[in-house]
Amino acid sequence: MGNWDGGVIFEGTKGKMMCSCYGEDPVLLPSKRMKEVTLPKQTLKRVPEGHYVQWVNGCIAGYGKNRTQLTI
Repeated sequence: MGNWDGGVIFEGTKGKMMCSCYGEDPVLLPSKRMKEVTLPKQTLKRVPEGHYVQWVNGCIAGYGKNRTQLTI
């Protein structure tokens, strides 16, 4: 179940769903239910360099500078 980051099982009235951390790679349980559904197409662009690098680049560029100063 899941990946190196962990995993989750959701239990509902019609069955269970298992996925990796952050909802990646969802699987319906029992697995034969996967043949009954089609997964939605990806609509949001993913960050190619990863969100950590994007956060650091935002800090370097000065995004959120005023908000950070308020919390310090």
